[in-house]
Amino acid sequence: MFPGEQVRELQHLSDTRWWCRATSCENALLRLECIVRLLKETSAEDTGARAVSVRGLLAQIDAEFVYFLQFFSEILGKVDKVSQQLQDKQADLGKAAMLISSLREDLAYKRHCNLIEHYSKKIDELEEKCSISPTKT
Repeated sequence: MFPGEQVRELQHLSDTRWWCRATSCENALLRLECIVRLLKETSAEDTGARAVSVRGLLAQIDAEFVYFLQFFSEILGKVDKVSQQLQDKQADLGKAAMLISSLREDLAYKRHCNLIEHYSKKIDELEEKCSISPTKT
């Protein structure tokens, strides 16, 4: 479905590292079209408990879900980068303070800006590509 692109896999969430959470969100976001397609095919072909579970998952994938997926993918990605830099052997107290301060400022900015507007183009594109309803029905 994505020829020539890097293979993406969903991570097991038993790992508590930021990297695992950030990668899971990013991969789900990048492959949402494929995930939705697989769920739709499975719900159409399967019967029984599995089909009911799949339809339940599909019912939860709407514009709000895509919005939160965008949001957490971005936030967790930034937190992961700061976490990795803080673990660098070359990092000193000054660099650590600067990294944390920068992350706090970025998160504070996100609190006060219109994130719906910020993500609207990406959300609209994903809704169209994945045939996702704008709101829950």
